[in-house]
Amino acid sequence: MDLTSLTSMSIRDIAEELTKLEVKELEIPKFAIPNWPPGVVVKGQLGKRDYRVPVLQGNNLLKWRTGRHKISFWVTDKGVIGFRFHFSFGSRRPTFDKKYGSEPYSRIRYVSSDYKKNLSRLATVILFDQFKVDVLLRVLPELKNNSQIHNQVIEEVKKAFEPFVPFIVLDQLTS
Repeated sequence: MDLTSLTSMSIRDIAEELTKLEVKELEIPKFAIPNWPPGVVVKGQLGKRDYRVPVLQGNNLLKWRTGRHKISFWVTDKGVIGFRFHFSFGSRRPTFDKKYGSEPYSRIRYVSSDYKKNLSRLATVILFDQFKVDVLLRVLPELKNNSQIHNQVIEEVKKAFEPFVPFIVLDQLTS
């Protein structure tokens, strides 16, 4: 569709052009932070943050959800990253999946890079992109304060984040 010709097109022509657009599903494979040091587990609070993520609606269609909630994160010993949305009064947390069991269903309010549903992995990528600097700024001090963690591990964590946060910015943030 040529955007310069939009002004000269009628509404019917625009609608016809839009029907020709093809929406493809984006499949995000299960993933982990590359080069994450084995055996290092990190958990932290990001606090109350604005966010924008795709969520599941009641009719099982996706929509963009913006909001402000308390968000925590974790990185497992294998580099799997996840985010959890905590309850705050007056506003609803986003729903990423529904589990069926003895009750009608329970809503899944967290996302993880190794979750079975693609929506969770997609939301994890988007949230990680939004908060990667904040996650790094919380991970490094926690590792430095842990006397059992060797400086080599801290350097490995910095290397793991380097593809996401350029090394120049990384050096400024960690000094």
